[in-house]
Amino acid sequence: MTRVRDIFENCTPGSIRLLFCFLGATPALLLAGLLVGCVSLPPLVIDQQDPGWRVLTGQAIWHPPGKKIEITGDLLVALHQDGRSLVQFTKTPFPIVNAQFQPGAWQVEFPAEKKRFSGKGDPSHRLSWLQVPSVLRHGKIHPAWKITKNSDTNWILTSLRTDEVLECYLDSAPPSSAGKTIPSTE
Repeated sequence: MTRVRDIFENCTPGSIRLLFCFLGATPALLLAGLLVGCVSLPPLVIDQQDPGWRVLTGQAIWHPPGKKIEITGDLLVALHQDGRSLVQFTKTPFPIVNAQFQPGAWQVEFPAEKKRFSGKGDPSHRLSWLQVPSVLRHGKIHPAWKITKNSDTNWILTSLRTDEVLECYLDSAPPSSAGKTIPSTE
């Protein structure tokens, strides 16, 4: 059994070990997790009876960054007039990507890889899935991306920093915002 004197023997003021010395490892890690804070969004419920939602479906071909594969699957994009949105990419029956946005927060999950990224404020420009709602709503794209518009229902997002590519084929034209259409940056 560890004596209290043994616990404090190696503690020095100002060191990160001080927290571990006073609280022990498990409570210190829990406290550190609470202090750092993270954004975890509850699942976004889409009520298609709500007139504020616009749901678009189609297919996508995704070339993930750093991988020599292309994944084809079904694409669902739901946009609400209040700024909420959901992007799902699935290879039936498996979810590949779930991205959701609420004003001031975003989250992307890769269930097969058991990875989740989230943040506050504007969505990160690092992943193509986070660009889709902005492209469809405003026709805007982050400078780290290039968009090639083939038609109102087919466009390609290409990262200028990695080899990630996302090609989308929608079943219907996206909603336009004040008459704007998706611009091509070529």
